[in-house]
Amino acid sequence: MSDKKTSYPDNKQDKGTAIEVDAEWKDPVDEQELKKAWLLYAKKVEKKNPRLSSILNNHPPQLHSGTLVHVRLKNKTQDNELQEQKSSIFPFLRRELKNADLELETLVVTDGQKTTRAFTASEKAKLMAQKNPALLLLTKKFDLDIE
Repeated sequence: MSDKKTSYPDNKQDKGTAIEVDAEWKDPVDEQELKKAWLLYAKKVEKKNPRLSSILNNHPPQLHSGTLVHVRLKNKTQDNELQEQKSSIFPFLRRELKNADLELETLVVTDGQKTTRAFTASEKAKLMAQKNPALLLLTKKFDLDIE
């Protein structure tokens, strides 16, 4: 067996250390182990990069086809941050999970809803009634005038 190892910098802030990844690593990856390693990395970078740590904590990875790691994000800024830090995250995950073939795929998902802001009392009442139609019944039953 040949000794094919690649070194990756641990992260951009700390170029002095490197993570060794053996190209021969092909251990099967379990989704629960992936999530555990993902959160471990989030904890590791919590002090140096709290934004990345928050993204990792709030967006758990999903494993597809054995080595493809899917992450659903809320906006392009999170995607950019994850892509920038990919070169430090994935060597860590590859070493922890003993699989050199892990790859990242991100997907920015918007919830499709625009946030509506209500300023006047009637706008607030209308917005609350949309969320909870029983409010209209109460206003009619008690003959309330919200204007």
